[in-house]
Amino acid sequence: MIIKPLPERDFRVVFINELGMKIFDMEFFSNGEFMLHHCIEFLNKKIIINTLKNDISLALNNQNFTILKVSKDQEAGKSGFKVRDGNGIKYLLVDDSSRRIEKIIRKGGIGKKTSVSFFSSDAPEPDSVKINHRHIKLDIHLSRINEDR
Repeated sequence: MIIKPLPERDFRVVFINELGMKIFDMEFFSNGEFMLHHCIEFLNKKIIINTLKNDISLALNNQNFTILKVSKDQEAGKSGFKVRDGNGIKYLLVDDSSRRIEKIIRKGGIGKKTSVSFFSSDAPEPDSVKINHRHIKLDIHLSRINEDR
């Protein structure tokens, strides 16, 4: 997966395989809009596209949101935020010292629906991302590839 930041907090996301064949090509806009530029026919199913769209959009967290509630845990050095954006309610867990988002949870219906966890050493961007679904057996693990290799 290649993520290219665009102006206005928009992102272009392309999934390719080891041989360079494009599988998905998507664009995420800061106003909540989404555009699918390309999808291979085999995976061009509404449920697959919508699941990836929602997961990647949640991980990018590029929409403007309104803070509804803030809670702090002084001992752990963490802050929790309940926010609303164009896609509904989300919960964010932020490390107070680094000011980085560690986890985003999107609730749906009765309970937790999807969570995104960010793992980082000391870089401003995460080294890896884990997307977990509660009601379906789908976990996505993404790791950064070092450019130095």
